[in-house]
Amino acid sequence: MPSGSSDIEPVQLELDCPEMQALSEWLSSAYSATERASLDAIQWYIHKKRSKSRWSRVTRSLAIALGVVGALVPLVSPVISISLAWGYTALGLAGGCVALDKLFGFSSSWMRYIQAEFELQHLLQGLQYAWMRSVCSVPNQGESRKAHEDTLASLLASHSNSVASIIRSEICP
Repeated sequence: MPSGSSDIEPVQLELDCPEMQALSEWLSSAYSATERASLDAIQWYIHKKRSKSRWSRVTRSLAIALGVVGALVPLVSPVISISLAWGYTALGLAGGCVALDKLFGFSSSWMRYIQAEFELQHLLQGLQYAWMRSVCSVPNQGESRKAHEDTLASLLASHSNSVASIIRSEICP
């Protein structure tokens, strides 16, 4: 993700059909681009969840504190001579904090971002292990090599589709 960008950037792959000699280089390049796109998406979620986390904690903490104050005012009002209206005001503000969190979706977005980040990390680890396993078992001859390269290309396509599916589920729950 380029610095200063607030969106997840699309992956740019060279889609020309390479020659057989260059196919392994192309697959390696496609793997690097796919891995980079996954890492960028993970970084995007890590970056975006920070503000959601902060606002969620602030609104929920304020709601709890104001709720406690609202509940304590009637108990301490005979001792301190404080109006019961302050208790109602504190309870109303506590409810307003919860409503603010619900309205702007701070807590729910934070949880969705954490879930998406973990899913993307899991997918990336799966891709890395599958790629390493496949690359280490490279066949040397004709047709089996072609089938092996098709398997690697399918692995990259499957991973890219899975990443896109996770991001799409964020946009259209």
